[in-house]
Amino acid sequence: MPGQILVIDPVAVNRIVLRSRVTVSCYRVVQAGGPEEAFDRVAETRPDLILLGPGLEAGAACRLARDLAGAPASRGIPLLILTGAFDPAMLRAALLAGAEDALESGAQSAFLLARIRSLLRQRGIFDELAARNLAPGQPGLAEPAAAFLPRARIALVTARPGKGRAWAAALRPLLPHRLDLLDAQAALSRPPGSPEPDLFVIEDTPDQPDDSLRVLAELRSRRDSRGAPAILVGGARHRPGNAEARMAMALDIGAGAVMRHGFDPQELRLRAETLLARKRDDDRLRAHVELGLREALRDPLTGVHNRRYAVPQLERIAERAGRSGQPFALMMIDLDRFKAVNDGHGHAVGDAVLVETARRLADMIGKQDLLARFGGEEFLIAMPETRPDRVRFAAGRLRRAIAERPVAAGAVSLGITVSIGIAMADPADFRAPPGAGASEAADHGRAALQALLEQADRALYGAKAAGRNQVTFGSAA
Repeated sequence: MPGQILVIDPVAVNRIVLRSRVTVSCYRVVQAGGPEEAFDRVAETRPDLILLGPGLEAGAACRLARDLAGAPASRGIPLLILTGAFDPAMLRAALLAGAEDALESGAQSAFLLARIRSLLRQRGIFDELAARNLAPGQPGLAEPAAAFLPRARIALVTARPGKGRAWAAALRPLLPHRLDLLDAQAALSRPPGSPEPDLFVIEDTPDQPDDSLRVLAELRSRRDSRGAPAILVGGARHRPGNAEARMAMALDIGAGAVMRHGFDPQELRLRAETLLARKRDDDRLRAHVELGLREALRDPLTGVHNRRYAVPQLERIAERAGRSGQPFALMMIDLDRFKAVNDGHGHAVGDAVLVETARRLADMIGKQDLLARFGGEEFLIAMPETRPDRVRFAAGRLRRAIAERPVAAGAVSLGITVSIGIAMADPADFRAPPGAGASEAADHGRAALQALLEQADRALYGAKAAGRNQVTFGSAA
């Protein structure tokens, strides 16, 4: 769905002109004539981007930007200011007030739309991560960014070493971050394992073989550098009318910001801190998402993998066995008389028994083996590329590891035993029928795996029937 843009300008003609400039890209436009109406529109529509028109006096635009950036309803919404002629002081004031950029109202529409796309894309990354977060209630995710930023690593990528040294000398009094001086080749060929920059500042070099747009595109395409934002710094070497086109292309390639009017250390400081803060927020949220995904695949009580994780892993083990011809084994492990533990001592003691059982099992298995909690008091172990004698020996060790030492749960010490059912997989069962397509082969593998799990279950029931605290091998039905 196209994004929604709130246009704020006291002059109706300006609002109409801006509306026509952005609706060419099918954005939906909401209008407001002043600050009071603007806050009402934000609350009503929750726009994707806010555009302050040139009808607002510079000071009023910066004040409104600051108020919008700080208000709970509009915090985090990208904000763009359109001004009259270029004014470096106005640009710095706008950035300091919380605006993402300040552009001259006469800027080419192609550049304006590229900047809008860039801001919506950056915000979309954060929103997508937030939507994937499996633990949205974790502290800090909805809080405004802290004023303090840890020391970052900034790569200054210039065509000539002298230019890089001059930039670094101007920036060091303003930025507390480490500055690395690189040329284009060094930026693209960093040694494996070397620290990754948190931000790239790239000199635009339209007349150089190592064109800056190619460097930017390469950095954005690579796994190790695509998460680091980039700023493209324009200069005086562009052909007339070419500067905005190159800057628009840089934004569409993935630059986080561009400096069309050349290097300004104060402007660069503000843009760098904004992009580093956004990267920190994205990284923090991405880490929460990854943690949530990992936790979703683990049993929250015992810490071992859960059934959701185990089933696709079993399918991969079975597929490899079918290709390699090496057999694998499944063990179904069930705590004996566990209901009596819960009924006689309470669920807290029962939980402690499960945790200790899982710990002992995890300590005894090999690195290549899979351990998962498969049900209430039932665990599964898969042993790839193994033989029946090895499986029998391993199962006996596991059974003794549980039975020979009581489980301490608070003031209670309990003797616990387990019953183990084993099913050995025949690799031939997991080879797809001749001529089978990918879907048919996958269905065949899943059916064979289900039959093997049922065989292990029958073996487990056999161990229970034999008096518990036993190891039993199953056979095909």
